[in-house]
Amino acid sequence: MSINGIVLFHVVILVTLLGSSCRKEENPSLGSVSTSEVENIRRSSANVYGTAVAGKSDTIIAVGFCWNTSGSPTVYDNFSLSGVWPTEFSNTLQGLKPGTKYYLRAYLSCLSGVYYGNERVFKTMEANIDISFNPALQYGSMSDIDGNIYKTIVIKGQEWMAENLRTTHYNDNSAIPLVEDANDWRYRSSPGFCWYENNDTLYRNLYGGYYNWYAVNTGKLCPAGWHVSTDAEWISMDIGLGIDSASANFWYWRGTNQGMIMKEAGNNNWVADTVSGSNETGFTGLPGGRRRGDYGSFDEEGYAAFWWTAEDHGYSWAVCHGLWSFTSASYRESEEKSSGFNVRCIRDKN
Repeated sequence: MSINGIVLFHVVILVTLLGSSCRKEENPSLGSVSTSEVENIRRSSANVYGTAVAGKSDTIIAVGFCWNTSGSPTVYDNFSLSGVWPTEFSNTLQGLKPGTKYYLRAYLSCLSGVYYGNERVFKTMEANIDISFNPALQYGSMSDIDGNIYKTIVIKGQEWMAENLRTTHYNDNSAIPLVEDANDWRYRSSPGFCWYENNDTLYRNLYGGYYNWYAVNTGKLCPAGWHVSTDAEWISMDIGLGIDSASANFWYWRGTNQGMIMKEAGNNNWVADTVSGSNETGFTGLPGGRRRGDYGSFDEEGYAAFWWTAEDHGYSWAVCHGLWSFTSASYRESEEKSSGFNVRCIRDKN
């Protein structure tokens, strides 16, 4: 059975049970469920956790979470399915509204009915877009064909964009296809872009666009006189910032503090438990996360940054560089070309 089929199957069971069971609360003799702390609350998402135990003569059908903005949420409100039998479960709620108070309960669906855990209350971050550039450095500027204006910064002899690209057109003024549907995104082998969680109002001016590598490979993303940075140019910057030449060509995490000095300073956008950035370079790396190439879903916002390079790594893979919240090192990886990553342009050499 497909994933969609499994979900539909359990939703049907859940709805069937609601007629007689939606009034139930936690009943330890039959089944118990608990809503744990809500963590990593962002502008439009939050990580939620729960535990559930079936009664001695009962069977867990499904577990998940329900939420609303008025209190005592049930599965008649917003709900997510987190699994079929797990006793410990979690989910990332997405599509929440910024600056909004939410009420959350875990639920447990058993043969005997639906049970709800304790209620948790949390409030999402405000929608404020506050990017911390380095006030001690001198930034330049450039613009794209849409008229967006970006800060630029010279790092070790190379002039980089200090913000993520957010153009919706190639430099020949032809439109880049906007792809919102998850299945269209994951199976696509031609150019496309999107905004994080398909929310351009909230994320366009913060994280910019998320482009698949097929859009990068057109060679037309960046304004005239600029280009998508190559793998060699990233490595050259890493070496200039102190990574030895052998390590700079490794995969995954490399170096010592190179990632830290490229991250935006503070926790306006990075999660609060991050290895804080200093932004000494002025690069101002933001944790825009990604759109996954395998599922078409969004994740890692607040935790990681990914930028495409122009480097083809063969078959369905291409090279990207990035930063992570938990480390001060720099990151290099080969990822699926269908992935949605941010882009930084670099000025052409004269």
